[in-house]
Amino acid sequence: LLKLYPENEYNNELHRMLGELYYSDAQYKSAAQHLLAYQNWSKKKKKEILRNDRYLLGISYYQLGEYSNAIDQLKQVKLLQDTISESTCLNMGHAYIKMKDVEKAKLAYSAAMSYKLTPSIHELAMFNYALTTYQSNSALGESVHAFHDFLKAYPNTPYAEQVYEILADVYMDSKNYKA
Repeated sequence: LLKLYPENEYNNELHRMLGELYYSDAQYKSAAQHLLAYQNWSKKKKKEILRNDRYLLGISYYQLGEYSNAIDQLKQVKLLQDTISESTCLNMGHAYIKMKDVEKAKLAYSAAMSYKLTPSIHELAMFNYALTTYQSNSALGESVHAFHDFLKAYPNTPYAEQVYEILADVYMDSKNYKA
């Protein structure tokens, strides 16, 4: 239809649907192309872009390694008390890490932790928040507290060994041998 009727006023809806379909098939390059076409048309017509589609475009960019574009899109996802917002914050944290911006990643992971809607996302956000406090040279107490809180919340986590190794290094560096 897009090829047969390139000027059709409903092509934006076709781009949106194609973008969603390509995304569901993990074809992120095609998803991004169609979702961007939908977004550009919507901007031109001063129509609001669907929140879910902005999220899908952001995640597509992330999957393509276009972290700056991913963050630009994810920042525009209207945050509500739902799993899309929770995932948006987590993925923004991941994108900031890829861009080596640990402070912004820490803030994004903290935001993702606050939702507490999806246990696996909460665990991953809490773990990454603790890591970023450690990596950002935050005050020693903040980093230690974040790791202890994580282990208390998730005693059987697969990340436990890594956390204990980091804690041992932190305590040795601080010469807090008793702890």
